[in-house]
Amino acid sequence: MLDDDLPHVALKAAEAAATWRPHLSGPYAGLENLPFLAWLVGLQKPRQMIALGIGEGVGYFALCQVTAETGLTADLFGIDNWPDDRGLPRIPEEMQHYNATHYAGCSRLVCADPRSVVNIFDMEEIDLLFVDMDLDTDLIGMLVDSWAPLMQERGVIVLRGSLDPEILTAQPHLRLGEDGPIMLLVGEAVPVELAALAALPADSPAWQAVERRLHEAGTGLRLREEDALARSQRALLSAELEGLRDTHATAEARVAAQDAELAALRRDMAEGLAALATRDAALARQAVRIEELEGERNAAQEAAAARIDEIVTLTRIAEAQRHEGDETHNRAITAETQAAANAERIEKLLSECNLAHSKNKALVTQHKTELAALEQELKTTASRVTEYNALLVKQVERIKDLSKRNLSLAHNWSEERRAHELVKRSLDDMKAEVLSLRTECRSLYNEIDVIRSSTSWRVTVPLRGVRQIVSLRKRNSKNMSSIGS
Repeated sequence: MLDDDLPHVALKAAEAAATWRPHLSGPYAGLENLPFLAWLVGLQKPRQMIALGIGEGVGYFALCQVTAETGLTADLFGIDNWPDDRGLPRIPEEMQHYNATHYAGCSRLVCADPRSVVNIFDMEEIDLLFVDMDLDTDLIGMLVDSWAPLMQERGVIVLRGSLDPEILTAQPHLRLGEDGPIMLLVGEAVPVELAALAALPADSPAWQAVERRLHEAGTGLRLREEDALARSQRALLSAELEGLRDTHATAEARVAAQDAELAALRRDMAEGLAALATRDAALARQAVRIEELEGERNAAQEAAAARIDEIVTLTRIAEAQRHEGDETHNRAITAETQAAANAERIEKLLSECNLAHSKNKALVTQHKTELAALEQELKTTASRVTEYNALLVKQVERIKDLSKRNLSLAHNWSEERRAHELVKRSLDDMKAEVLSLRTECRSLYNEIDVIRSSTSWRVTVPLRGVRQIVSLRKRNSKNMSSIGS
């Protein structure tokens, strides 16, 4: 293969990696670097790969996926220290199940500290070491002193972060952008395509074409993931909003029911107050009647006493007249006549007095009976007034309790309404962000279409075809010569 063809092969591999999509996705800081890993595996074709600090496994399982899809025979080891709820190291069950279901033939998960597992691997057997961890001085020293001797002649180390410029100057390397992953070519017989790209200056058109294609693929992958995440968040927010609406409707129904109950209690209280007012009026009328009856009884007693006094006076007069026997006969006859008349009058007055006394006694008995009945009714009325007062106190307490509950429900409804407004504003912000991302993605796709439709791209199509034919012929001749030897 000619040296001029090597960058073209790398660019072709980058085009293939740009169309590759990971099966497993999720929150992952290096999501846009996955096309770079797919491109590297496609060029290097490693037989043993080790990933340190795989976390949720998005980057590691991307390596497994590329290995399985390209048909490589390779062994992969994913190493991390996953603490469980008690702080003990344990591989998550979901990750174990996913690995056993999809990559049981080539992948093995190891629960251990990534900084202390270097001794379990043999010398010069590792083709690709993927360090999916934040770099620090100790980790860099361990990579240089402990892991580098274990790498094969084709060995490559992939890092994310920043390295000492002295290390980068002393070691052939490739870096995807200013903040992208770093690939250190630590072996002496790395694939010629990688060695050729590493030998080119950073501003060479060949490496910039590969870098730009991988960067575009990573950016598109990140945008698709963010769009999927935004859709998921919108669905969650919609479900939460529906729940808030249901809660609000339930609260409104409860408030309406309590308002109806409060209105019924107020009606009952009004009826009770009206009944109490009616009973008070009846008691007042009965008290007036009792006073009238007592006045009548006192008047009758006074009349009877006056008549008795009159009878006593007449009796004294009659006795005085009877003792005037020494008076003249005329006066005696007159006295006798007058005495007889007085006796008749006395008899009449006595009969009238007895009749008045009988009537007065009957009237007194009737008044006593009515008074007893009125006293009993007054006691019953007082008992019912006490019951109504107790009921009124309970209803007042219940009204106070319902008023407090109504205030609490009104406060909760206000809080839920504010939460609803916050969720709505957050949803509007996310919609605006998704629209901005989609606009940026369409802009990137338009730039790609402009490049592919440009005159320089169409003009170089025959040259690229000639290169492919020449490369194919050289490869076939090399294979024939190796078969002949």
